[in-house]
Amino acid sequence: MHERRIEIRWSDLDAYAHVYHPVYLSYLEAARDQWLDRVFGLGGRVWDYVVARVAIDYRGALRLADGAAVVRCGLKRIGRSSFTTEEEVLAPDGRLAVEAEVVLVAWDAASGRSRLLSEAERTALEHEFRALADPTRRQILQDLRDGELAAGQIASRFAISGPSVSRHLAILKAAGLVRDRRDGNRILYALEPDHLALTVGGFISAICPAQVVLRRRRGRSDDTDQEAEPA
Repeated sequence: MHERRIEIRWSDLDAYAHVYHPVYLSYLEAARDQWLDRVFGLGGRVWDYVVARVAIDYRGALRLADGAAVVRCGLKRIGRSSFTTEEEVLAPDGRLAVEAEVVLVAWDAASGRSRLLSEAERTALEHEFRALADPTRRQILQDLRDGELAAGQIASRFAISGPSVSRHLAILKAAGLVRDRRDGNRILYALEPDHLALTVGGFISAICPAQVVLRRRRGRSDDTDQEAEPA
């Protein structure tokens, strides 16, 4: 799952000094848009979509003293013109605040209608599925949360051959989830810090073109949110 860390502000709080429940939707959207940027290689451009459904469960409360909301987003299902994400919001200490499932519909801004996912978009989404589907790859990502590891160190943690581990690392690197660098005769691997997290009803948003316009105009400034760093 992709992770984004967002600063909790006074304006996010309700009368009980908890993060106000609609604010969680903006947290989820901020992480979701960043995840879309990585998956589709947008380079900061907007991918037009509308939200067809949000199912959200509130599991706990966040307060200003928590400092930040840790927001995670990952892919669950792919349809013809839509796909479904699994999303969650946690405190920095791991307490779960929100779990959500969101259906995103590809939107054609020119016609004001939904559209089929393109072949390139479908391939990118399937690539995301493939990278995270294997338990060995998920464990590699989990192990890299503590910092860089050499290829040999990673291989020593699994009861599979070195070439098999190398293939898993190549898939993760191709998906943009890990990076490598050479240190002498060793190759060191690390998480891509801007993109990944490794641990992963209430509101309905009707399909409406206004969402696209609002998404273009709104967004938190870089100095009020912080990118997640592996810890």
